[in-house]
Amino acid sequence: IRREAEAALAALDGRGPEALAGFADAIRSWRELGLEFEAAVCGLNLVTMLGPSEPEARAVAADAGAVFKRLGAQPFETLLADAMSVTMSAPSLHAGAPLVEDAPASPARAD
Repeated sequence: IRREAEAALAALDGRGPEALAGFADAIRSWRELGLEFEAAVCGLNLVTMLGPSEPEARAVAADAGAVFKRLGAQPFETLLADAMSVTMSAPSLHAGAPLVEDAPASPARAD
């Protein structure tokens, strides 16, 4: 779980290659544990955060889609299809621009 979270943070920070490697490690770890559904969800997260433009992302998406289909996980198939259809707004893995800009936090009200 930690490696997947680190990969997501790398993606948000614009470190695409690092994020891709992290997601790949996390997927491999889930599979080694025999947790194919979790590996597929991790693949969905990869495609959602990094976009479908890279060959690695498309391969992961194909594997995840097969797992979702086999398990009858239609909502996840739909999420994956939506993530795969996003092409123009998905940043390149090599762009280096963070997905989330640093902004000062607004003070929270303690009611």
